[in-house]
Amino acid sequence: MSVLQIAPYMTSNDVPLLSQCKAGFGYMVYDIAKSLALDVEVDALLNNYRYREFESDGIRFRPASFGLFLKNLFKCSSPVLMFHLWRKYHMQLRTFIRLVYAWIMSGYYYDVIKKGHYDILHIHGCGFYDELWMDICHRLNQKFIITLHGLNSFSDSVKLEQAGKRYERDFLKRVVEGEFPITVISSGIKNMIMNDYHVKDCDNIKVVCNAFSFSEKRTEIIDIRKQYNIPTEASIILYVGNLCQRKNQKQIINAFSLLPASLKSNTFILFMGKDLEKNYHMEEYVKSSEWKERFVLCGNIDKEIVPNFYEQANGVVLLSISEGFGLSLIEGMHFGLPCMTFCDLDAFVDIYDKRAVVGLADRNDQTVANGMIKLLTTKWDKEKIKKYSKKFESEQMANNYLSVFKQIIRG
Repeated sequence: MSVLQIAPYMTSNDVPLLSQCKAGFGYMVYDIAKSLALDVEVDALLNNYRYREFESDGIRFRPASFGLFLKNLFKCSSPVLMFHLWRKYHMQLRTFIRLVYAWIMSGYYYDVIKKGHYDILHIHGCGFYDELWMDICHRLNQKFIITLHGLNSFSDSVKLEQAGKRYERDFLKRVVEGEFPITVISSGIKNMIMNDYHVKDCDNIKVVCNAFSFSEKRTEIIDIRKQYNIPTEASIILYVGNLCQRKNQKQIINAFSLLPASLKSNTFILFMGKDLEKNYHMEEYVKSSEWKERFVLCGNIDKEIVPNFYEQANGVVLLSISEGFGLSLIEGMHFGLPCMTFCDLDAFVDIYDKRAVVGLADRNDQTVANGMIKLLTTKWDKEKIKKYSKKFESEQMANNYLSVFKQIIRG
């Protein structure tokens, strides 16, 4: 089987070009491609970069340059498609300019896909670009599937222009009506779509859960207790994710004040992620807390260093308002850490196991505090948690994607 991966970008700290954008989406898409490349031929095209052809972890990155785009300009999709999207969705000018740029690329993409004779195209993300890639597939009678790594139009906390959110709603309606297939990363996302469009089931939507992946090489061994002045006997809770309203880090600060005094004085919460929203003011919120000494803003942590944190922590918490999957939870489980999150998390039904997860029935601060008490005082079996986490290993994820690909190819 041969697969072409199409994505705006991928992230790998081992490849200079791919280390420019260090985001969870990029790491995950690269991990998907890398895991598939162990069993099948995998090529990749990245929208956001210009580069010569190269190979990494078995993935052949097809070249992308202005010269190649211009050379294949006559093969582009019809410009009528662009202006149809412009008129229908009234997107921002900068979005339309990016769409025009993608249209210029479409002739080259057509050429690569035609000559590549791929069994299937695997497209990542839901956006206006997809119309160009799908148009090429229809012209070439090429099988394809699109993976959504989350939903943007179901929450006000997601920062996306309204045109993009309207497009996603129309996109999902077409999926439900059987126009083309997609995969989603959690059962909760599939259920949300089916409930919103009032269907009992949709065979066009397949669930393939994410997997965790850590670099085999350790660039640095860190004693995080020493680095952040945390006593040996103190408990450490990790909150992994960029600081923003959607990730909802402030709620755990609110809930912390409701803990018993013995736990407050002996628990530290480490926030791992960069500040994404200027108006979220996380640093100021921490400083205003009576227990500010117990909260540590670690900033962005390189993926190679992250295992140091999991190995030395006592648990992982995620209280996002909306979250496609919750990768930090299964990463923590890999190291035997118990986790805590809301039961309405999209992937809760996929992730939950009573041996590893504290589920929060509602979003009240006291409920969060009670959950933290359970997280910190329960005697967890680390080996059972590690064993459970194996269902989220890359090999299993790759097998699940390959199973879906084969169904699409068979028609």
